[in-house]
Amino acid sequence: GHAFGKCHGACAKDEASSDGFCNGNTDWENKFTSGLELKWTITPTTWTNMYFQNMFNFNWTNVTSPAGAIQFVPEGENVPDIGMLTTDLALGFGDAEYAKLSREYADNLDVLPKDFGK
Repeated sequence: GHAFGKCHGACAKDEASSDGFCNGNTDWENKFTSGLELKWTITPTTWTNMYFQNMFNFNWTNVTSPAGAIQFVPEGENVPDIGMLTTDLALGFGDAEYAKLSREYADNLDVLPKDFGK
């Protein structure tokens, strides 16, 4: 799902038609959303704590999405095709309490489903 899976946006808002679709196509893959295009893990449909592990295991650099939005990708060569949003990185690096929880989730898979798997 989208909670730990993927975000998508087929085009920039100014390229979408009045009904919110892009390029004249009316399937869900061509629906304008946020303009951000990334997946958080290499297994976006599998329940893991990889989202939190990725947050701390990589250095992140900002890039522009296909629709012109700012998002982040891991620095370096041979890195996985994953990304983070500003809000994601804020969980790990913007506030001490959220960073503590994020590290706990990264380090201990048993805690994550206890808090969110209900």
